[in-house]
Amino acid sequence: DVGDLEPLGSLPVPEGQPIDFLLVFVMEKYCHFDLFMKELQFSWRALQYASPAFRANRGIIRMAMHQDWHALELASPELRKDRELVRMALEQDGLALEKVVLEVRNERPLVLAAVQQNWQALRFATVRLRGDRDLVWVAMEQSVDALQFAAPPLRADRALFLEAVQKSGLALQYASEGLRADREIALKAAWQNSKALELIAQDLAKDPAFLKNLRGRGEATRHFGDWDSDQRRSAEKDVFDMYNP
Repeated sequence: DVGDLEPLGSLPVPEGQPIDFLLVFVMEKYCHFDLFMKELQFSWRALQYASPAFRANRGIIRMAMHQDWHALELASPELRKDRELVRMALEQDGLALEKVVLEVRNERPLVLAAVQQNWQALRFATVRLRGDRDLVWVAMEQSVDALQFAAPPLRADRALFLEAVQKSGLALQYASEGLRADREIALKAAWQNSKALELIAQDLAKDPAFLKNLRGRGEATRHFGDWDSDQRRSAEKDVFDMYNP
């Protein structure tokens, strides 16, 4: 809409000039606009060659973003902070959070929109929001690998990791040292994925009472120490006896 581009009264027409001067100015200005809009409909990249006035026009940027959110990167500094346009970009691709201005990365509703679209967007949130338990939980429900971006206090959150290791035992790799030594968390992780035994605290991995709880988890026996160890032979015997009564 040409009317959205610039109010007619703001055009720099010298005082006292006749109306035909104004019409010539308008025709020249908006013929260029018409040509630009045709190019923009063909490709959002036409913004690379647009004037500052076009890049500062919200309607033009929105139209370009319907093709590709990257058009926001070519907008004026003011529009790159426009919350509605930023949300539009994040709903297309959560990883767009990397490209938005820093102050936006600290706004929870926008970061939540990004994380809901792509859990990996959590890496671009501010430290404050990476410590937001509910936000991290949303990301974790998509992939436990999101826990690698959680703030340190959350990586020591027992309830969070009790849930995480039941989704994937390998979530234990993102837990604090204290949680890796937590018997219940380690056991749940090992039952979900025997490879988690490589991640638990060493003292726990050598604890016969802990290993005894893994009876029936046949593939876990390869993590029980050297081939000649009494610990491994005992674990393998338990598994053999279970399947050969």
